[in-house]
Amino acid sequence: MKQDQKKAIEFHISRQDYFGTLATLLFALQEAMGGTTTYTEAKKVLRRTTKDLMYLQKHFKIEKK
Repeated sequence: MKQDQKKAIEFHISRQDYFGTLATLLFALQEAMGGTTTYTEAKKVLRRTTKDLMYLQKHFKIEKK
């Protein structure tokens, strides 16, 4: 993992915002895929993952081991 990527992840975790940020990025990716039927199943997975991440953001907290 690149140092910049690690710092960005740690920044979001320190703000208790990692799951929300990741969910937002996945939603943007889902929207960018547009309405092509080729990506229908991928969009379902992204939608489900986004909802799961928002649930985790709301109910859980990441703590360093």
